[in-house]
Amino acid sequence: MEPESCGEIHSAGAVPLLVQSLTACQDSQCLQSVVRALRNLADSPQHRLALAQQGAVRPLAELLAAAPDPALTSALVRALLELSRGCSRACAEQLSLGGGLGPLLAWLLTRNVWYVKQPF
Repeated sequence: MEPESCGEIHSAGAVPLLVQSLTACQDSQCLQSVVRALRNLADSPQHRLALAQQGAVRPLAELLAAAPDPALTSALVRALLELSRGCSRACAEQLSLGGGLGPLLAWLLTRNVWYVKQPF
């Protein structure tokens, strides 16, 4: 997605609607689409901060903690990893309060995957 498009979507006020959809959708495919949209909107530090400030991280973490199906779990992990890059305080609090930190770390450890970039 183009950065300008992401900015326009944020400006249009779509984020709260997407966040609400995380609790309204019951279907895994619907949830995966919403999760993917939120991940795509986290294209810059400013947008990641805006997503966290609008409460996007906690419902993602809560869904991950609920141990959804494998496809949804993978989408949630990818979204949370993207949203937590350069993690703000708001993001860290939501991730912790949503119960997603443990499942996120467990997912990474069981796959022997590390997404942490070295500071070099």
